[in-house]
Amino acid sequence: MRAHVINTPLGWIAAAYSGKGLAALTLPMPTKDKALIDLQKTVKDFLVVGYEFSRPLYRVQREYQPVCMLAESLYDYFIGNTPDFACIALDTSQCTSFAKKVYSKVAQVPYGQTRSYGWVAHEIGANNGARAVGGTLRNNPFPIVVPCHRIISASGKIGGFTGGLDLKRRLLAIEGFSI
Repeated sequence: MRAHVINTPLGWIAAAYSGKGLAALTLPMPTKDKALIDLQKTVKDFLVVGYEFSRPLYRVQREYQPVCMLAESLYDYFIGNTPDFACIALDTSQCTSFAKKVYSKVAQVPYGQTRSYGWVAHEIGANNGARAVGGTLRNNPFPIVVPCHRIISASGKIGGFTGGLDLKRRLLAIEGFSI
């Protein structure tokens, strides 16, 4: 697996790529090193590629095009533009079938909208599975691309977030919410 670091307006993000696509992504961290350390929580064995992606992006070798597309989409997201994460291939081979269903449904939640944990559970045929959805999203290896921050409690409360509630509020604020 190859790891890359991406400089975004909110901090450094590490991304791990397999031959199938994006295998893991971190939330923004203050330094490249912290982003890579955080990536190790999800991906144990990776090779750090010495290429850093910062804005503006220049023409890069073909093997880095998927990372370039991710970097562009993340940059767009953090400056308040609607990103195109649908073009990002995800490697879900390490995910359970339940997690694949959850991530697929959450990825369909439109930019600027929220849904509840119960809604996700109902949509994937796991009625009364809101807690299981929450547990699965706690381990989301593709944060922001699979926008788990858009999932809130049925009561309208913010719920939990691996990156902390302040970051969840900030991500929602980028999309026009204030919770």
